[in-house]
Amino acid sequence: MGEYLKEEFEQGFKSMGISSIDELKKKLPSLYKEMTDPSEFKELYKFVFDFARDPGYKNLQVESAINFWDLLLAEKCNFLKEWIEFI
Repeated sequence: MGEYLKEEFEQGFKSMGISSIDELKKKLPSLYKEMTDPSEFKELYKFVFDFARDPGYKNLQVESAINFWDLLLAEKCNFLKEWIEFI
């Protein structure tokens, strides 16, 4: 699974104009709103997939995939529970 360098983490927050936990809390609603845009969600999903898979592999382990689906798709996919049971 991917790792962040401290510098990458800090740069990501800096690029969003976030320098404190309070600023992050204020920014979360707009970040959630961005996820409702299909093209933004697609970018996020691709990022998470690439970040989560082990180096050199083309897919995720089932347990990891299920955990990420729960995080990303719980509000979007009405049949997620059935899909996970099927898998």
